[in-house]
Amino acid sequence: VNDKLVSSLKHVLQATDAPNHIVGIPYYLKNVDGTVKLTRSFWGDFIRKYGKRLRPLLSGNRTYIDTQISRFYIEYYDRDRSSRQLQLLKRIWDGRDVVIVEGNQSRTGVGNDLYDNAKSLQRILGYSTNGFSHYEKMLYAITSHVKPEEGKLIILSYGPTATILAYDLAKLGYQAVDIGHLDIEYEWYQHEDMKGGIVEGKYTNEAIGGNNVVECADEKYLSQIICDITKQ
Repeated sequence: VNDKLVSSLKHVLQATDAPNHIVGIPYYLKNVDGTVKLTRSFWGDFIRKYGKRLRPLLSGNRTYIDTQISRFYIEYYDRDRSSRQLQLLKRIWDGRDVVIVEGNQSRTGVGNDLYDNAKSLQRILGYSTNGFSHYEKMLYAITSHVKPEEGKLIILSYGPTATILAYDLAKLGYQAVDIGHLDIEYEWYQHEDMKGGIVEGKYTNEAIGGNNVVECADEKYLSQIICDITKQ
């Protein structure tokens, strides 16, 4: 719980000073067709409880994208739809030099082929929990190791802190995508796990016991780390 984070999230949601920045909100606020029963129930309850508080924060004069693009599998019945959406997602980084910003236990793409079509892959690591408490340190790490003119794609998988980073990086001329939960969703997709269980070796924040993660000895992963702010 962090009051400054709350304030920053509200600011990003409503900001109009970065024309190359796009805000996402859950499409489920509008339509839950095709989703599983648990998803429909959750968002129905959510809207009844929070809808009136959210409405004044949203504008009818701007276009929002869907935050749930990274939730392509577990919340839908149609598996063909999931596969099509996954292929569209992979086009974002196809042939690109990519820098992943993530918690030091997230290990996005490790043990699977999610980013195999990227040209190159580097990583900047932060804290697995309470990342916003070290916000300035992370922003500095990104801007000191990656320059806008290099044209690298920054993929953010760093909790709510990623929402603020995407906005600040957009204003600085970077292309950054807050794609959050995609790697875990991809693991569930590959293993046909509809219950959202623990992914071994990765911080799985939505699964009971998913915060118990062992050290990673994967040499390829370790070679991709260009900065770890938890060790500075």
